[in-house]
Amino acid sequence: KTEDKEAAQLEEKSKAEKSVKTNGNENNEEEKAASQEKGSQTNPSWKPIGTEQGAKPEMKFKEGTVDWSEMKKAISYAVDVPESQLIFDFIGNNGNNKAYGNVRDKQNNKKYKVNIDWVENQGWKPASVQVVR
Repeated sequence: KTEDKEAAQLEEKSKAEKSVKTNGNENNEEEKAASQEKGSQTNPSWKPIGTEQGAKPEMKFKEGTVDWSEMKKAISYAVDVPESQLIFDFIGNNGNNKAYGNVRDKQNNKKYKVNIDWVENQGWKPASVQVVR
């Protein structure tokens, strides 16, 4: 457990140093949002996953909808675990064109809270990932 914590802290420090070096305005908002949640990680290389929905998401938190499917895809992409290997405990509203999901990896039982934001005409994009104990 201590080794995991140290590894996570090193990774967080490395990412923080990289984000300072990039100095891009598009990352600043994400970095601020991520720093509000202790231990959450961001990745400036995350891209929107694409969409069939157009400019705005349906914001329908119901299995079987296009929006639900696209949210699951974005969450899976954020944690880098195939959808089929995840248990989606909850997906919910997190504000205007924002959502979050609580998921578990079936193989190692790791739990994550993933925040996703909508990018107009491009789909859901991961904003932050937090490993939950």
